[in-house]
Order: sequence, then C-alpha cells, then structure tokens
Amino acid sequence: MKKNNWVYNKINQRQDYILLGGILLCWLIYRLFYFKFGINNISYNSDSVSYFAPINIFNGIIDLYRTPVYPYIIKFFEYFSREHFIRNLILFQQSISFLSIIPFYFISKRIVKNKYVVSITTIIYGCLPLLINQNVNINPECLAIVGSTLILFLFVRYIDNPTKFNALSIGFFPFVLIMLKPTYLILLCIVLAFLIVRIILFRQEKIFIYWGLIGWFIAVIGVVGYGVMNKKYNGEFVLSKVSLNNSLANIVISGAYKLGEDKELINVIDTTKQKGYYVSVFILNNESVY
Repeated sequence: MKKNNWVYNKINQRQDYILLGGILLCWLIYRLFYFKFGINNISYNSDSVSYFAPINIFNGIIDLYRTPVYPYIIKFFEYFSREHFIRNLILFQQSISFLSIIPFYFISKRIVKNKYVVSITTIIYGCLPLLINQNVNINPECLAIVGSTLILFLFVRYIDNPTKFNALSIGFFPFVLIMLKPTYLILLCIVLAFLIVRIILFRQEKIFIYWGLIGWFIAVIGVVGYGVMNKKYNGEFVLSKVSLNNSLANIVISGAYKLGEDKELINVIDTTKQKGYYVSVFILNNESVY
C-alpha cells in the first residue's frame, strides 16, 4: 500500500510535460511492437475503394456518396507520391493519432484533476487496439476519432480560457468534421446549445459568444452550400447518400441482382464481387469513369 501511495504521490507531483513525455514514449514503444516495426501495415477493405472516386468540387465533380475531406487527403498524398501514397497516408494517420494523446491528456486533466488517474486513462486511450487498429485502415475512422478528441479539447479550452479565437474555433470546427463524416451533423445542434447556455449563464462572455456564432453560421452556410452543390450536380440535396451504397451492397450480398434480366449488370457484379461487395457497388456507381 505504501509503495502504491509513493507512486501515486510521485506522479501527481510531476509536471505535465514530464508525464506527457513519458506517456508518449510508452505509446511509441507499444505501437512499434504492436505493428511489428512495420510501415506497410495496411487494412484495405471493400468499402475503402469508394474514397478513391474522382472528386473536384471546384469543377463540379461532386461525389454523391462521400463527403470530400478524406478523398482530398488521399489526393494530396497521391499528388506528391503516386507510388507510395498509401504508405504515406497510413504514416499520416499513425502520426496524428499518436499526437492526439496531447489534447486527450488535457481533456482528462480538466475533468478528473488527478494526474495519476489522468496518466492511466491516457495510456489506455493510446493502447486500446480497437482504436489504434483504425490507424491502418483506408477509411476516415482514424481521423474521426482524432477529430472527436479535438472538438472536446476545444470545448475544454474555451471553458478554461474564453477568447474570440477559441469561440470561433468551436463554431467552425464542426464543418470540418461534417465534411469528414456526415454523422457529425449533430454537432451543429450541440455547439449552438452550448453557445446559447454560455451566453445566458455568463453574460460577460457575450462578445466571445458572438464570435462563436459567427463560426457556427459559417459552418451552417458551408454545409448547406455543399448540399446545394450536390443538388446542382447530382440532383439531390444531401451531404452524402451512402444509404444507397448499403442498399446496393445488400442486393449484391443476397444475390437478388440475379433475379433481373440485365445480363450486363449481372456480369459486372459477378466479375467484381469477389474483390469485395462494395467494389461492385463502386463500379456500378462510377461505370462512366471506366
């Protein structure tokens, strides 16, 4: 018991940068062993292919089925090195996941206020296989986890230090997350409720809240604008229509497509579904590209 109390007291007496440095080192060693020191660990599933559809929102090439942030990140790495862009993408995801320990640590510290518990919680966050396995997946889940951590950090930072910039960040950042995954649309409601509660309870923050509302309105305009672009170029006012992909995948999986008389359709699915059901869906949706 005394030994545990000694460790507990020592950790609580340490500066944050020392604890963070130690946790980052533990994370680094653990992940190197977890991925067997490899840089070519890549998890590529049939859903991944849908993020490689041609996209250029400035020229009216809008993907109806995926929002643009992750496809543009893929294009960015492909632009610099077409031969190694998948490897570089994975290294990027590993790196930002690794660095997300810093905001997570300060979120935990703000809530728990006990460095011993904070350190253990942060180590668990960094070593949880369910989370770090997403780092090598060709999909936006890794970035979504990091994004969720960052938005929580923005809330905590504003509560601790209300400023115009922090308020503006809270208002605008949901737009980035929504363009990553449309499921973050609920954040617009959460942020608006947060700003309204703050302006009611803390009148002295009024000038800061106005900046938060400016960021929020920019985010709303951006989301609506993207929906308008989808309506203009794809005929539907939506952020993405992934439900159609899932419906087509169910048709492929069940074999219901064979009940029709479209031999060309049957042939396309039969020759591609062994690569993954969503590969067939991707080709059906983008047949004109080929």
